[in-house]
Amino acid sequence: MGAAVADAQLVDEFYADTLSTVGVFSNVVELTMAKLLTKGYNTLEEHKQKYLKLKKNAEKLLKEKAFKYFPSSSCITFWMKLPVKDTYKWINEHTIKRHSLATVPGAFFLFRNSYKLVKSDRIRLGVGSVDPDTQRLTEGFDVLEKALKAAR
Repeated sequence: MGAAVADAQLVDEFYADTLSTVGVFSNVVELTMAKLLTKGYNTLEEHKQKYLKLKKNAEKLLKEKAFKYFPSSSCITFWMKLPVKDTYKWINEHTIKRHSLATVPGAFFLFRNSYKLVKSDRIRLGVGSVDPDTQRLTEGFDVLEKALKAAR
C-alpha cells in the first residue's frame, strides 16, 4: 500500500504505471488496508505495539553484536553495512547454500546503465515477517553472525 500526494495528473499517471508494472495486487492490499483502517483500528494498534517491540529488540541485538546499521523511521527494515565487498555475490554463493540465510543484497537497489548491478557492502534486513513472540529474531542474527565469521 502506498500513498502519493501531488498534482492529480501526476497521481493518476503514477497509479496507471503501478497497475502496468505490478498488476492488480495493489488493489487487494488497498482494499484490505481500507477495511483495517476503518473497522479494525484496535487490532492494528495491537499489532503496531508488538512490532515496535520487535524493532526495539532488533536494534538491541544489532548494537550487542556491533553491526553497523541504519534504521528506517517508518518501518522495521534496517540497512546494514557488512565487511563484505559484494553482498549480492556473497548471498548467492555463500549464505544461501551454507547457512540457509537469504537477505536482500544492497546491490539489488543499485543499478548502473542497462540494469547492471553495482557492488555493495550493504544488505536490507526486514524483520517484519518475524513473529514478535518467538526467539526467531535472535536465531536469525546468530546465523548472520556465523555467516559473517565464515566469510572472513
